[in-house]
Amino acid sequence: MGRLIDLKGQTRVLIGTAVVYASALIGFAALPNDAGVLPIVALAALTGASQPPLGATVRSLWNQTLDDPVTRHVLFTGESAVLEAIYIAGPVLIVAGIGGLISIPAAAAACGLFGLLGTLLFAATKTSRAWRPDPDRVRSLAGALASPGVRTMIGTLFVVGAGVGIIEVAVPALCQAKGSPSATGFVLGVWGFGSLVGGVVASRLSAGEDPGRRVIVLLAALAVGTAPLMLANGIVSLGALMFVAGIAIAPALAAVHSLTGQLAHVGTTTEAYTWLGTGMGAGIAIGAGVGGVVVEGAGTTEAFLLAACAVALGAVLAGARRWSLQPA
Repeated sequence: MGRLIDLKGQTRVLIGTAVVYASALIGFAALPNDAGVLPIVALAALTGASQPPLGATVRSLWNQTLDDPVTRHVLFTGESAVLEAIYIAGPVLIVAGIGGLISIPAAAAACGLFGLLGTLLFAATKTSRAWRPDPDRVRSLAGALASPGVRTMIGTLFVVGAGVGIIEVAVPALCQAKGSPSATGFVLGVWGFGSLVGGVVASRLSAGEDPGRRVIVLLAALAVGTAPLMLANGIVSLGALMFVAGIAIAPALAAVHSLTGQLAHVGTTTEAYTWLGTGMGAGIAIGAGVGGVVVEGAGTTEAFLLAACAVALGAVLAGARRWSLQPA
């Protein structure tokens, strides 16, 4: 979808994907209770494939219209903080609110309608409608992947995502082991709150003159903050350590997104951002699988250690390929 937007523009692609996305979720909500696995999987896959790339298009607009590094820094860190607030409040409002008061299928349908409405509102803005593909784009099969820096960022977020996936499995396992499975949502919310606080604080600090170095330093800080999770021995200690582990998430992701827009070749920015999401999403999925195996075979302590190592590997990868992180 990102490449299609870079080639054809935002409006038609966003509206088209939003309609398909909403239809898939409403179709999922309409399935009978005894529906087979095939239609469930098919609609889930269609939902994921058609999700409108709003984040990528917004960041692409910023890259096209903003030259001031201070403004870029504030906007990207602010966006990361807002996303964390959404990740914290969204599940509560959708699942506990609509799902609890009406039904889970109604919550799924609401997600589709909210996604459609939000996308239409954004696509109707003057700035989005005025966005045009860059005429200087170099046509190549590789697209955004032709940039070494973009490839570095994708690989970095893949391994960082693996660490996130492991944590998302280890947390409920530890809560279950301590006899408080219902505390999982609270603990993960504290993790997100830590990221929210980190994003707000980072937006008020100087961006620095070397964006590549900032990415490496923040990823290293994220690894350092994640490592103490292996010391958690109860719900309270886990919650406190999860807050610390979350502080560098939003600043690190903001730094990655800001730099990626400067590393992408002309006319491939939107696609570059969608690749970042794909890389991190794939990492989270694989990390969740690996995390489950580690938790079952060794324990949550070892899983948290592996998560910290994965995040540290992301910092090492970015550092080893620092030559590719120099904006043109």
